[in-house]
Amino acid sequence: MTGDRTTDLDGRLRAALRDERWALPAPPDVLDEIETGARRLRRRRTSRTAAGAVAVAAAIIVAVALTGMPGGGDGARPPRPMTSVTLPLPVPGGHADQLIATSDSLYVRGGGRVYRLDRAAGRFVAVSPPSTASPKDQLLVADGRLWVAPRITTPGRPHNLDRLDPYSLKRGNRTRLDAGDRTTGTTEATGPTWTTGTTGTTGTADGSLWTAGSASAASAPRRRVFTLRDPASGLPRRVVHTPWGCLGIGGVVDVDAEADRAVVWCVIRPSESRMALLSMTADSAIQQLPWPATLDVVPAWNRHLWRVEHAGWGLRFVHLVVGDKVAEAPGGDLGALPAPPDVQAHGLGSRLWIYSPEQHRLSCFDRRTGARLATYPAPYGSGKLALAGDEKGVYFAHDGKLTMLDGPDACLS
Repeated sequence: MTGDRTTDLDGRLRAALRDERWALPAPPDVLDEIETGARRLRRRRTSRTAAGAVAVAAAIIVAVALTGMPGGGDGARPPRPMTSVTLPLPVPGGHADQLIATSDSLYVRGGGRVYRLDRAAGRFVAVSPPSTASPKDQLLVADGRLWVAPRITTPGRPHNLDRLDPYSLKRGNRTRLDAGDRTTGTTEATGPTWTTGTTGTTGTADGSLWTAGSASAASAPRRRVFTLRDPASGLPRRVVHTPWGCLGIGGVVDVDAEADRAVVWCVIRPSESRMALLSMTADSAIQQLPWPATLDVVPAWNRHLWRVEHAGWGLRFVHLVVGDKVAEAPGGDLGALPAPPDVQAHGLGSRLWIYSPEQHRLSCFDRRTGARLATYPAPYGSGKLALAGDEKGVYFAHDGKLTMLDGPDACLS
């Protein structure tokens, strides 16, 4: 049928060219050339039609094959990253205590040293001197500066904030901490923020550096004292107090430098926790929020917080937005997540990562909306997973190896 239509078209074309209305004499050899060209065109059309049919058939076969695979054709099937690379960890014993990422570097703390991986090159390029960071220390990044700080201090013993060069990892200036002070906040690059009864690191969204201590009082629990420090020198800048006495868990979770406000929280007794929006100028509470027991508050990103609390057999994530006041907001997929009690939450840039050791699964959520973006396989085991990264890539350490996941996909850009 197609051949008949093409032949008829050629005939009409020849007739039109011979028509007197064109007033153009057409020599026979020219018409022959046109006819030859038309035949060539027909052959090309025929071959393209056949190739197209083969391509369509192949696409149908692939689609059927994918649909028949386990999870194939299922909208819930998690996207896989474009790249997954595993490197051996240079840490003695292969155990990383902490990972922390910046835009160009990944820092690994373990074995008393700090190691720097160049993210663009994908290889380790620097290592600190021995005994730079003990297992009781933590790495912090504040306004682009890298610090080693104690997670908790012991009265009567000297403790310091040590600044490291972010590229060579050589020690720079040192700042003495008061007894009882511990570091409690830096940027999102702090990595794990899960506390569950320990003195873990929390973070803020503006690259600030905080230490926490206790006000003098005869009775416990005592009010917490949060000291804002210069990110370059580590020296104190400003002090704010909680309106209530606190146990050990809590921290500064959001800072609005322009409005001179901060959001702090802490556990005041095993069955009760509180959050306060503070005026840093007046050192007074603008708003106080009483809650039942809270396990952790994932630090703010772009004024969005996530509070983690007990929910029956598992955990529940509550979405909070900081404005003139702190208000609860819809939580999307994350708000409805029936999380097992052993999960760990990590706030990394605009992403919130949930690691479930039991299910050996690492899930990525939008930190603003709570929407689930992707789920990846993760190592099976117990204990805290050392994890760091941002929207471009995520890193986790396990079994003496460092795994790097890079996009683009639904989670990683």
